[in-house]
Amino acid sequence: MDLQLRNNPHWTYPLLDLQARLAGLSATEVAPGDRSRWAESEILFHLAVANGFPPHLYQPLFRELSLVPGLNWSAFSCPPRPFWGPGFRPEEFKGWDDLGSDLNAAWKQRELPPVVAVGHSFGAVGSLIAAIQKPEQVKGLILLDATIFSPALLRKVRLLRLASAVGFRIRVPIVEGARRRKRLFESREAAFEYFRTKRLFSDWPEEVLRLYVEHGLTEEAVAAGPADLTQAEALGAVLDTPKSGFTLSWSPEWEARGFATLDTRIWSRLPRLNKQIPVLFVRGEKSDVLPQEMEKLISKKVPQAEWRTVPGAGHLFPLSKPRETAAILSDWVIHHLPRLRQN
Repeated sequence: MDLQLRNNPHWTYPLLDLQARLAGLSATEVAPGDRSRWAESEILFHLAVANGFPPHLYQPLFRELSLVPGLNWSAFSCPPRPFWGPGFRPEEFKGWDDLGSDLNAAWKQRELPPVVAVGHSFGAVGSLIAAIQKPEQVKGLILLDATIFSPALLRKVRLLRLASAVGFRIRVPIVEGARRRKRLFESREAAFEYFRTKRLFSDWPEEVLRLYVEHGLTEEAVAAGPADLTQAEALGAVLDTPKSGFTLSWSPEWEARGFATLDTRIWSRLPRLNKQIPVLFVRGEKSDVLPQEMEKLISKKVPQAEWRTVPGAGHLFPLSKPRETAAILSDWVIHHLPRLRQN
């Protein structure tokens, strides 16, 4: 646990009620001690998000799930450290073990009953680690394009880290790209127009991109940097002069840290997962994170794993194809309903 948490025993883990927003309620933050929101639910979903994306972006997915008859559920999300405030620094995040530990600490403090843990990308690995750490807290796992790379690739990552530790300068494109990400926008609409031109968001429904602009940006006075200025501004700009604007809520430094601390021990962890926990892996057909050949390798370590594919989708299919994703999830949950219900 970080020094910040050790020195502040009264600090409360944030908890968002995803279903409240679907019902049109403005207050989605669950007050400490409030257990009423899941008291009548058969199933309690917990969402762990992908690196860089706030939980609100997954609301269309859960809205589609709410349309399925016969399911009585609640859905919550404990936002990860980038949303905890300025007292928490990226360098204090030591690795993806912290993702699992944070989830278990939050679930315990907030007195959540055992959950069906839904995770996307590195949030899927964090949910998996949480289930290994505290199997009694997880009734089922739904892992959406989990960031589990091949053993050969992870050996290369370990070698690169060793080289970096002894003084070699190592550049990892995905980490460097995150650090260079544009972080300052004049307005939310300007941010929307900018994101709409980017390949990453090209297949997102407008609703999801609007949610990203609404919840993925924070209005504040910021110091502009060269990458955030127009050419005209840059000619006479004083770079440390604060200007009002909208900055990424999940900062580039936090995003880069998430990529830089990729879990390289996942293959030794997988056999430790409780074989009694139902597990669903869902991958995007065009995903470059969890290609089809990984299914056989992972299933040797997790024999109870079931696999589904979202046709025509890439790594971000929970955001780009919420309806198709919800259909897969609901079929699996209904099939395993007796094992996933709260006692």
